[in-house]
Amino acid sequence: MPSHAIERGEFVLHYQPQIAVASGAVVGAEGVENADMLEPLRIFQCVVAQGYQFAGPMPAEEFERYLSGKRILHGEGYA
Repeated sequence: MPSHAIERGEFVLHYQPQIAVASGAVVGAEGVENADMLEPLRIFQCVVAQGYQFAGPMPAEEFERYLSGKRILHGEGYA
């Protein structure tokens, strides 16, 4: 895609994860609100995500119970 056709936000979303992955960093996303947001994150090699798609805010004790019932997909991303 020609650079003039890429809006600033699209440019950052497209290239920033690529730079992070190339440097060995783990790419994560915050604010994942729905399932439609997951596929682009996978394409950008984002392996950690957080947001209402998974769960809302909760007390620490409830989080421990919540997490103990989740299967973490190592190498695949997303609980």
